[in-house]
Amino acid sequence: MTKPLISLALAGTLAVAGTTPVLYAASTGTHSPSSARLSGSSIVSTALSYVGYRYAYVGDTPYTGFSCVGFVHWVYSQFGYYTPEDPGALYYSYPHIAPAYIEPGDVLIFANTFHAGLSHAAIYIGGGRMVGADNFALGVHVD
Repeated sequence: MTKPLISLALAGTLAVAGTTPVLYAASTGTHSPSSARLSGSSIVSTALSYVGYRYAYVGDTPYTGFSCVGFVHWVYSQFGYYTPEDPGALYYSYPHIAPAYIEPGDVLIFANTFHAGLSHAAIYIGGGRMVGADNFALGVHVD
């Protein structure tokens, strides 16, 4: 069995101390035209290279700034892989798997952060940490 190319995690309200994801999703691996280059470590490395870039309420490039899902979209697009730029569409695009399978490079989806429902996305980098675009004060950073 090979590791899925992308996994998604749904978490509860994002608190200062963070939360533990409770649901995960993974693709079948058939969506990527360049799947040979797509690995957890390459996704993490690419995502971390954008730490310090600015946040934008709507944005998906280093030039416009990044929204949370725009950041996920940009990082995966660097490998030829399309991800929807809406937390709900992103989450519902992939089947669910057990929480024990989360790995670096997987996408975390949060609910009830700044509005009710699916509302935030970030990339898991391992060790209980994630990288994402959170707000205007922080931009792209590691949590």
